[in-house]
Amino acid sequence: MPLYTFFFDYRCTTFTSQVHAEKPEHAPSNWAEQQTSLLLKVPGIGRKTIVRLLSDLAEPENHPTAIPWLHNAYHLSVLIRGYTAFIDFVKTEEE
Repeated sequence: MPLYTFFFDYRCTTFTSQVHAEKPEHAPSNWAEQQTSLLLKVPGIGRKTIVRLLSDLAEPENHPTAIPWLHNAYHLSVLIRGYTAFIDFVKTEEE
């Protein structure tokens, strides 16, 4: 399963982590599920917010968009408590 490196930008802070996923479309949900402890360290994000984030990431209209000028790089954004969170990730390696 490919490894993806994530860059989560929220309220002027960037968090970086890695997760495995079968496809880029699944990577954000896998990331949010596997990085709950990281997300709970982000000011303003609690368990209810994470549940809402997981629900939002599961919606087809929130699937990541490939960044056309980069190879294996993707972007999506979501609103968290009135602030835009940018989620960028790159397929780092195949497994």
